[in-house]
Amino acid sequence: MQRSVPPAFICERSIPKTAVRLALLLLIGVCCLVASRLFIFDLETVLKIAVGWGIVMIVITRRLFHGGPNVVIDEHGINDLRTSWGLFRWNEIVALSKFTFNNSPCLCIELVNEQARIATLSWWARFIIRLNRHYGLPAVFVDFTCLTPGLAEACRY
Repeated sequence: MQRSVPPAFICERSIPKTAVRLALLLLIGVCCLVASRLFIFDLETVLKIAVGWGIVMIVITRRLFHGGPNVVIDEHGINDLRTSWGLFRWNEIVALSKFTFNNSPCLCIELVNEQARIATLSWWARFIIRLNRHYGLPAVFVDFTCLTPGLAEACRY
């Protein structure tokens, strides 16, 4: 008798949740610009802040309107399509655990050979991993913020 494999578990971006976060980030950026202009900063510093926030807003807006699935969990493994990690095959995964960072539900993935996998990433991805470790985060994790269904449903899968 052959065991049936459940269909893939797919998480997509929740537009309302992401739109609220985008609006809050935009409001914070405007407040920073106003505050920086009201205080000691010169025009050059204000322009740097404006350009930085503009880049952040473009990246977040692109993520907001990214169509299709963001995280896919199926018989092959876990694939976070928002990052350059690619597919984590089940035979590569040693352990999975849930954690929360700044009210963001995340799934920590421990790999058999994590360093070899990190070495294949771009310099930017390796830099982000170093920053994550600096703040006490694991090197490999999937952030379920603004995804539906969320982490709880993914764990039940």
